[in-house]
Amino acid sequence: MKKYGVNNWDIYVRDKCVCQYCGLNGCEFGKWRQLTIDHLLPENSGGTNEPPNLIVACNRCNQLKENFVKGANINLNNIPPRDELIKMARDYVDQNRKKDQEIEAFTAMMREL
Repeated sequence: MKKYGVNNWDIYVRDKCVCQYCGLNGCEFGKWRQLTIDHLLPENSGGTNEPPNLIVACNRCNQLKENFVKGANINLNNIPPRDELIKMARDYVDQNRKKDQEIEAFTAMMREL
């Protein structure tokens, strides 16, 4: 199973089959289907297909991270270290998750009116 020029399994093993943004454990029965390999720094923002730039993410977090570079105001001329970049992405995903929850709560309230 090669994608991005590396063996995906190596990325899953390194990240312990856990979404690096929300902590979803893909080792639990059936949840592994929700995991994917994500580019920490997207290719269109200068990210590579090398293992340090690849990360395990669940499908939902991958969607929530969509505009991470733009939304987190990352300077592509001075990219932070990987650990810091992961923390920034995690914070960005958390912010978007909260916005989604607020929208869902508002939508539910409007349905009840």
